[in-house]
Amino acid sequence: MNEDDVVKVIRGFISTQFPKKCPNCVKHFESLADYLRNTTHIGKPRSYDVENGEWEQIRPFGTFSMANCFCGNTLAIA
Repeated sequence: MNEDDVVKVIRGFISTQFPKKCPNCVKHFESLADYLRNTTHIGKPRSYDVENGEWEQIRPFGTFSMANCFCGNTLAIA
């Protein structure tokens, strides 16, 4: 498996989270592309499973990417 294959697998998994809607304003995001075009990304994706480079969790959460909807509500994809 090369880097392009990994990107396809991850993008495919993330795409299963759509359609998605903002619970605050009920804005509907039909696809990952729609979500990326119509939200404001917040920082870098963050893994809550690793502390100081070391695996720390018994029950892993995974990696989250946060973005703000136009209404100001923060949304996440994992």
